[in-house]
Amino acid sequence: MLSHLPDEILIQILVRLSVKSLLRFRSVSRSWNSLITSQPFIGLHLSHSIEAAGGTNTDSSSIFLRHYSHSRRRQLNTVYRDYGGESLAEDQELEFPIKTYDTYYYVGACNGLICLADYLINHLRVVLWNPSIRTCFRVPIPRLIDTDNAHIYTVGFGFDRRTGQYKVMRMIYAVSRNYERLIPPEVEVYVLGSDRWRSIDCHVPYLVPESSPQAFFCGGIHWVGCREDQSMVIVVFNVQEEVFQEIEIPRSIRHRNMHRLSVCSHRDSLYLLENDPWRDGKFMLGVFDIWVMEYGVKESWTKQFSIDVRGERGGGLLKRVLGFRKEGKILAVNEEEELISYDKKGRRVNQHGIRGLAKSFEAIPHLECLVLLKGTDGFDGQMSSCS
Repeated sequence: MLSHLPDEILIQILVRLSVKSLLRFRSVSRSWNSLITSQPFIGLHLSHSIEAAGGTNTDSSSIFLRHYSHSRRRQLNTVYRDYGGESLAEDQELEFPIKTYDTYYYVGACNGLICLADYLINHLRVVLWNPSIRTCFRVPIPRLIDTDNAHIYTVGFGFDRRTGQYKVMRMIYAVSRNYERLIPPEVEVYVLGSDRWRSIDCHVPYLVPESSPQAFFCGGIHWVGCREDQSMVIVVFNVQEEVFQEIEIPRSIRHRNMHRLSVCSHRDSLYLLENDPWRDGKFMLGVFDIWVMEYGVKESWTKQFSIDVRGERGGGLLKRVLGFRKEGKILAVNEEEELISYDKKGRRVNQHGIRGLAKSFEAIPHLECLVLLKGTDGFDGQMSSCS
């Protein structure tokens, strides 16, 4: 019956379906397969998924959780449903399509794509993975830097809304003989669908460690970085214009240890997370401060609240804060290396029974999408499907 509907109505029906259903429906006919794998339909389906999730990438009702499980002795990749209650409901566990997955680290996520990189000195491998369709794309290996110095890379991932292009960016830091990264780095960009990396002519007077978490927000990749005068700043790579900018952070924390500051986003806000054990002359290990700003207005930084669950059952010291759940609860890892949620309004801690290596946890808002669907964008020869 659907085959007799006008194309406009058929598209409006199909675009509301899950990725799992759409993958099955590719076998209905050649015309359906052609429609579902077309770039316009993939873009329309993504737009509908974002709208259904509340209008932003970070407001999804699903969470993609990566962590190294002590009990199973390997990295796990699991999708959980977040319906706003106390618990998370496991939806499915996924196998990473590359056997050496333990060496790949999380870079960032955008529109349902996850970027992972293997940070080896003088060598970089990058993979874009779409868990919804269990397919990944190996980004072409960038050129080697022909110097006597070793090199370390910082990688970023984002989306250019104007052109519809996904971009991977790398900053290439030469390492001196005393193991210091030399500023400024070289910068290169890879555009999904092209066959090479290209250099960008720009001056980047910042040090951004390869382990620095990124937040893709308002068209920019954000990290906490260090100026040459040792003061901290939020470094922003504008994905559309391919230029670097900076956002000043509150003066009171501008000279904190860089590794105790990180950024994340939720809905329409950018957040700065501070984990400094010394507060007002007191040692308060495991407490995190959450700062928020009116985006782009440096004078608007406000310490919104502190996360202190040391006296709460199931809380204790916090080792990491991962980000926000759909309705604003905080996801964190406690001293027992267990995933917890914290409701700042009711000051309640929920334990999720998920344990693993604290530094391995990544909680990523997950959107279903068809990007990287085999047979589109000319990527067939470089794609791998999960088995």
